[in-house]
Amino acid sequence: ADVNFASPETGGTVLMLAGSASTTLAGLLHTDSSWTTASLASGATADVAIATTSDGKGLGLVRSNQNAGELRFTHFDGLGFTPLAAVAANVTTREAPSICGRGIDVVAAFQGDDFKHYYASYNGVWNPVAELVGGVGSPSFGPTPPAIATLGGDSVIAFRGDDGNVYDQTRGMGGWQGANGHAVGSTVHGRPSMVALTSSPELIIAFERESDSAVFFTTRSGGNWTAPAPIANALSVDRLALAPLAQGSALLAFRGLDGMIYTTRFAAGAWSAVSPLASPNVSTPAAPSVAAGTVGADAELAYVDSMTGAAHHCRLVGNAWSAPALVGGANLTSVAIATSP
Repeated sequence: ADVNFASPETGGTVLMLAGSASTTLAGLLHTDSSWTTASLASGATADVAIATTSDGKGLGLVRSNQNAGELRFTHFDGLGFTPLAAVAANVTTREAPSICGRGIDVVAAFQGDDFKHYYASYNGVWNPVAELVGGVGSPSFGPTPPAIATLGGDSVIAFRGDDGNVYDQTRGMGGWQGANGHAVGSTVHGRPSMVALTSSPELIIAFERESDSAVFFTTRSGGNWTAPAPIANALSVDRLALAPLAQGSALLAFRGLDGMIYTTRFAAGAWSAVSPLASPNVSTPAAPSVAAGTVGADAELAYVDSMTGAAHHCRLVGNAWSAPALVGGANLTSVAIATSP
């Protein structure tokens, strides 16, 4: 049966998924209310991702701990989440998929066990289910999973190649264009993160340098990318959390080398000083997740607490983060958050 929650009349909606070796926790927050949580059926998950659509619905994707990393999904219909179900038979993913809304559709990118990148789209049904990025004749691949964003009607992915370079690749009406390299040489660690912004620049990619864990970024305006540049005092070896905010700004949150959470905001072409999320700061075993803010906030952030294994939530209002609020769960290992007005 579906997992349904009460739905107040007002307030923006915040959705959360969190995974552990034994369960998948779904959370719903209306910002005039409080968090409601429930465990989803068939719940053992290693990695999670979630996105909302323009009609107030949402979709979560998980890498299951069962069936060799089966790619499963849950649909949020405005009231509750459906039980986890396979995207399709024999479709698996190595790590967490990447997902974003495109109008009333959701698009996703994930990495198969063959290290090739795949694309999928959902609008009531999955079509395509596992399309090779780049096409059968020239599939894209790499050591880590891709990120995905949408720009107009196009889908864009970013990924690390086997040569350690960053690439982006666009899927338009005519199919997949060729991959575009960013000439950073054999320097990239892990998987890049990417989002589309609400005004110029149109896209932003963030990634870590292998040699010293420094976080770099590059932006695209009018189809042209800037030379990658470092974000001062941003250091990480974990997946970076990146979200588009209002007026063309963006928020980056990351797990620092000390295991604590730090954030910085991009606006007018520059990044604010990297700051701890809380005082005293909080420790997390995994990457945090960020999303644009709902009513009364600029941004929302979710993380797993190292001490308790529970999910927590903070809101950015102006330049200040709220005190962490408990969402729930135990022994969690991953978390994802998404919002709709």
